[in-house]
Amino acid sequence: MADGAAAGGKPTILFVTHNIVGRQPFGGVEVYQQIVQQGLADRFTFLTLTRVPGGNSNTYELLDGGLQVVDRFTVSGSVDEGMLRNVEIETLFTMLLRRYDVAMVHFQHLLGFVPSLALLARTLGVRTVYTAHDYYALCTHFNLMDPKGRSCAGHLARTEQCDVCLNATRGIPYGAQRLRRSAFADMLGNIDLLLFPSQAARDLVAEVYPYEVERTRSVVLGQPILPTPRLTAGGPVSKPLKVAVYGNFSFNKGADLLVEVFHNLRGRGVEFHLFGRVDAPYDGVLSHEDFSGVVRHGPFPPGQPPAVLGEMALSLHLSNWPETYCMTLSEAWLMGLVPVVTDIGALGERVIDGVNGFKVPLGDAGAVERLLAELAADPSRVERARAGIGPHLTVTPEAHCTALSDLYADLLPDHCGELAGRGLDRPDICKVATFSHIGLEFLPDRWWTPAPATQATALVEVLSGNRVRKFVQYTKRYGMGYAVNRAWAWVRYRFAVR
Repeated sequence: MADGAAAGGKPTILFVTHNIVGRQPFGGVEVYQQIVQQGLADRFTFLTLTRVPGGNSNTYELLDGGLQVVDRFTVSGSVDEGMLRNVEIETLFTMLLRRYDVAMVHFQHLLGFVPSLALLARTLGVRTVYTAHDYYALCTHFNLMDPKGRSCAGHLARTEQCDVCLNATRGIPYGAQRLRRSAFADMLGNIDLLLFPSQAARDLVAEVYPYEVERTRSVVLGQPILPTPRLTAGGPVSKPLKVAVYGNFSFNKGADLLVEVFHNLRGRGVEFHLFGRVDAPYDGVLSHEDFSGVVRHGPFPPGQPPAVLGEMALSLHLSNWPETYCMTLSEAWLMGLVPVVTDIGALGERVIDGVNGFKVPLGDAGAVERLLAELAADPSRVERARAGIGPHLTVTPEAHCTALSDLYADLLPDHCGELAGRGLDRPDICKVATFSHIGLEFLPDRWWTPAPATQATALVEVLSGNRVRKFVQYTKRYGMGYAVNRAWAWVRYRFAVR
């Protein structure tokens, strides 16, 4: 068998990722991975290496292109977010590269892994691609949120500011962020191809790693979504104004702000419909009688929206972090919904205010309320924005897979040829197969050692920053009992996912 080629001569590409479709909680990244593997199955053989779900899982699975388990591996301890190197993971990774003649590794997400893997692949002659689905390379808080729940995208380059945030929220020592970024700079600088879903994402990463992004080949490549039927008829907007909250209802998607908007727009000609998973503690919050007018439809399979979405005029996408793309925005456009988005990240880049949607300032509930009240009073503005929506705003799976296939092919030699000079051809390297054994000792093992999570530390996190203000607000509005139950639900939620 030729190096890097599976049976039939197709090159083998290994996805390294934190999760796959079907394992909750999953979202756009996992759907994207499935689209690519299905769309390019005739040209490449895909394998996926992922960690089995669980906060402290030490089990990893290798899956085939149909996401069926090929092999399972257990390491002696879990790989936590403070690690930069791990001998067992490095050994497992290199063994898989050789056993399955991997020609290319596409790093989709490094949660549960270590950045040293990218340097190992480069040393062994295996091509590498990294997609910045979020900002994990910039910070362990990969959504770029500060202790008060606000976006910190405005001061990313200052590690001193990061130190204050990380120390306040996680007890991470001052100076640790600089060490972490040094390691990720080495990783990004040794990647063959950097992919960014939007120019906004590229600009943010380049703010922290300007040299690495400029030196490494980087491409902005919009992300595809599954074919979605157009549901809205395009006629006059009905009253009351029906608004879809489309996608998972979670803190990072602006759930706190949305709860405030729901409360303040009661009886003002706006009707809200939730389509997607509602995370804790918001499932309990929305059960309160004040939100009896909010209709919950639950999640639905990707690409199979319920017909009732066709009755909606608007969709809300009020993320409080700089999204790198936002696939639900694409889905909303394809269905004929007019989006209202936060003016930050890819959302602010993709939407033109008043032309194909509407934009509101980050974290400004009042601006959202005013806009929705104005659109309810003058629905012709919605109809004009809907006229600006078309296929040019989204990326089809076929177009994306064609572009990605060309990028893959540029990095790989002839599919039937030998990959001369690959480190995988050298038994003296492969039999030891770790970062230390091949002489790369400059990367430290850790940038930080996490302390064990407790319910007490979770409670401190919950009551930090603006959460105290929220607790007081909910106490005044709904009573002490309800506010305490909401806070305790959040403690249980945070404790469970750590």
